[in-house]
Amino acid sequence: MIAAGLLLFTLVSSVAGNCLVGGGCGAGACCSAYGYCGSGSYYCGGAVVVHPTYATGDCRIRGCLGGGCCSRYGYCGTSAEHCGYVVAPVQVVTNCRATGCPAGTCCSQYGYCGASGAHCGTVAYGNCGYSACGAGLCCTRFGYCGAVATYCATKKSLEDAQPASIDGEFQGQATYYNETRAGSDFSTCGIERSRSLSEEDQVVYTAALNQAQFDPYTVDGIPSNNPICQKKAIVKGLQGEIIVRFVDRCAECKEGNIGLTQEAFLAVNGEIGTGETNIEWHFI
Repeated sequence: MIAAGLLLFTLVSSVAGNCLVGGGCGAGACCSAYGYCGSGSYYCGGAVVVHPTYATGDCRIRGCLGGGCCSRYGYCGTSAEHCGYVVAPVQVVTNCRATGCPAGTCCSQYGYCGASGAHCGTVAYGNCGYSACGAGLCCTRFGYCGAVATYCATKKSLEDAQPASIDGEFQGQATYYNETRAGSDFSTCGIERSRSLSEEDQVVYTAALNQAQFDPYTVDGIPSNNPICQKKAIVKGLQGEIIVRFVDRCAECKEGNIGLTQEAFLAVNGEIGTGETNIEWHFI
């Protein structure tokens, strides 16, 4: 019955294809880790953009231009005063947009890991003004969901907004994604890529949840604080049924859709094919 239902869903769904699998992208576009075409650093990668003016920034977050040192006060320079109190200068090669960040931190727009509002409130998870927040959380003035009373006192107005549900059965699409391109060292949830998710009595595959269902439950803009990072789900496809754990976040995936690594995709679909397949899934 499950296979028949999914087959019917497949016939009435439009599958655009996954650019990781075939065709690639047109001129001026690049293929993201989740198989979507676009332009800019998110899709095409590249070095961290470090602005030469630090009037509104802190080099302990942004870093310094080549040859400069970051003082303990967060200013760049080449004097002994600056370089005598070097504060963990981070090189471009450690861009967290490429490597990911460990648990308890998030990646700033400049590619550095940290836990401050400057790291967590400027780019990622800063859309709760549109997506609302999960139970017990409010949309703070920084644009991410939080529970601190002083933040919630000046929260954004969201009287009519409701967060995307994570309860019940979902029927959507799974896309094959390259997990090392999404974050070579750490997943969105701060889990080391080298760590197996499997348990003694079951195989657990790696998956990415869509932004709409992930973000409303991310506390203080730090993805590893999201309780979804501890959740598992059953995913049913034409080939069979698997158990996954959501450790990544797919910004391009629509509500109800998920990303599956190659191993997981093959287990549920039998082949990579177009890199997209229709599924049913629910949290457990």
